[in-house]
Amino acid sequence: MLILENHITNTTSLSLNHYLYHGIKLFKSNNYELVRYIHDQCNDNPLIYIDEEKMPLEVLAHHHSNQESSIMDELLMHFNCSLGRPDREIMQTLLHSLNPSGFLGAFSIEVSKLLNVPIEVVNTNIERLKSYENLGIGCCDVKEYIEFQLKTRGQYNEGLFSQFFNHLDDIHQQQYDFLNDGHVGKDTFLDYMTVIKSCSLSPLTPDVNMFIEPDAVIESTTNSTLRIKISDYLMDSIVFEPVRLRTDDSDFNDRMARYKQEYEELVSILNARTLYLKQILSVIIHVQEAYLLKEKEYLNPLDQTELAEQTGLSPATISRLIADKHIATPRGALPIKALLSKKVTGNTSASLVRFMISQIENFRTVSDSKIAEHLKQYDIHISRRTVNKYKNEILSQLKEV
Repeated sequence: MLILENHITNTTSLSLNHYLYHGIKLFKSNNYELVRYIHDQCNDNPLIYIDEEKMPLEVLAHHHSNQESSIMDELLMHFNCSLGRPDREIMQTLLHSLNPSGFLGAFSIEVSKLLNVPIEVVNTNIERLKSYENLGIGCCDVKEYIEFQLKTRGQYNEGLFSQFFNHLDDIHQQQYDFLNDGHVGKDTFLDYMTVIKSCSLSPLTPDVNMFIEPDAVIESTTNSTLRIKISDYLMDSIVFEPVRLRTDDSDFNDRMARYKQEYEELVSILNARTLYLKQILSVIIHVQEAYLLKEKEYLNPLDQTELAEQTGLSPATISRLIADKHIATPRGALPIKALLSKKVTGNTSASLVRFMISQIENFRTVSDSKIAEHLKQYDIHISRRTVNKYKNEILSQLKEV
């Protein structure tokens, strides 16, 4: 196994403290932050550059389509800087769930279950996202987005709005018999239709680039096995172009040597980051394969301590590498942490306990003691208090706002 300290000491002879500082920074960085860091390094070091011919076509297309002014870059930067945990993690999950039109592809209850946070907190962050410059990004569909625009303009009328969306087929055929109840006059309704038609149909136009690459991809093959792909395309695209000039200018020579060391340091850390991430995800795939393939609805027990034991990496390294990172899976885009679940008793995970409780008929009204007795049939031995804890977690996720 690659040992970070030995690798840097034996191959690059750089200052260990300096190397570890940048190593920690890059290990903690998600893919968006990593790309920014690499571009900054290329700007600061005149001897290294990114060879676009080595980049995947879909990534290259993103970089050539107004990257600097991309709304996604703007949103990621804004919320990464303005939110603390766990709001930042929730927001990152929401942003990864947006479709190219700017609509949210995941229901708040799904995000709540995924991150094990109250649905009210998820909805608060959805409202933050929609309110960003009043763009309405994060609405779930066209109806909600039009409603958002009307409310923002102060033109929302609940009765007229409901009439419009409840009779779209009639309106399309120019039949207004539904107005015969006398509550709304036809002229008033037609005027309001004009207001509604002035609204746009999506927060983002199709030509706005919504390319957000996850930190890694776990994909299912034709024979129902799983494979890993790390989003490290820039690592193979970084080129070092030395200055082959002999001179007695010691300052110039030292500067050229420093540029070379910076390049070697960057490549070394990127290689280590990719290797370690693959080790971590390989363990996760092995343990959570059935869940990822949608063969069961709960996770097996696996936490950061076990990841450290199975990979040989330190707990601190594990923590940095999975922090704020998302992975594309057959179940959709997930935070890597969402694939972990602590062990509760025996070989039972907290995820399984929550699943078993949720499967009990009318579990909301069943006493905690009876649920604990019921779980013993499946060799799950937990206290009434622990049952109450998980029961409340499930209820908080299901609670309607």
